[in-house]
Amino acid sequence: MIAASPSVGYISEPFNLEHSRGIFNAATDRWYTAVSERNGGLYEEALRNAINFRYDPVASARSLKDPRGVAKLIFEYSRTCLYRWEGRRALLKDPLALFAAEWIAKKFDAQVLILVRHPAAFVNSLIKARWRHPFSHFLEQPELMAEHLAPFRKEIESLVDGKNDILDEATLLWRATHHTIAKYRQAHPDWVFVRHEDLSRNPVAGFEPIFEHLGIEYTPHAKRTIELYTRQGNPIERTGEPMPPAVRLDSRRNADRWVYRLSHEQIERIRGRSADVWPDFYTSQEWGPRYREEEIACAAQAGTTGAKPLTLPPAAAIIRPQ
Repeated sequence: MIAASPSVGYISEPFNLEHSRGIFNAATDRWYTAVSERNGGLYEEALRNAINFRYDPVASARSLKDPRGVAKLIFEYSRTCLYRWEGRRALLKDPLALFAAEWIAKKFDAQVLILVRHPAAFVNSLIKARWRHPFSHFLEQPELMAEHLAPFRKEIESLVDGKNDILDEATLLWRATHHTIAKYRQAHPDWVFVRHEDLSRNPVAGFEPIFEHLGIEYTPHAKRTIELYTRQGNPIERTGEPMPPAVRLDSRRNADRWVYRLSHEQIERIRGRSADVWPDFYTSQEWGPRYREEEIACAAQAGTTGAKPLTLPPAAAIIRPQ
């Protein structure tokens, strides 16, 4: 939604293992790569080129897997050139860069925005997508384990074989990431932390202070775009593959769809297993009761929420061109 501003150029998930090498020409071989001064040299030049919209067509061509990639190369190259010519600011959206956020903020003078999500909503999304996290990728990063994930070592080690319940895996992944987010909130009062549910229930008003904080004009066009992509009457959830980066959804009903997609037993399991972290972001009232679908819609229209006020992937960063 921030990319609705014509002053912003959108860069999607450079730390995704399947990222475009034309946009970000650096190898990443682990999900949730941790980046610090120790290994930042592996990524600094590539990220600097990305946020300054310097596309590498040779690297992109070398990574082509089929003829359809040629059209993608041409599109990415043309868009990047346009962004650079227009002098846009780079919007780096990447939840997988969570453990690189402090390095990115320091190295590139980035304004950081982190999006918090309800644990049941997060788990429901991973179950729906059938996405399994390879927990060995955490253990293969000793610095990450020591600095952020030490409290979860035994649990992470127990899930390495990938033969576990996806609900338990997703819950642990939520705890590990949001435990880190809670630490960031204490250490970085200048960062912005926002709950996904709060933005979803009142997106047009909710984005206004974010635009203001980031120094981006909240134009009538941006407001109309946000309204168009989040308004009631849109689909409740994404359908079809592949999923586009931006899709029109009824954001109010989408935010709480976990309430009627998960069973009561599943919700209670997630709640119990994440109880060491979720009170940092949510109240007990935000776990139930399990509403019927139409009741969720009514609650959203009324704007009801027991949310704690917060100022917050990862998971997005506005970076000034250098």
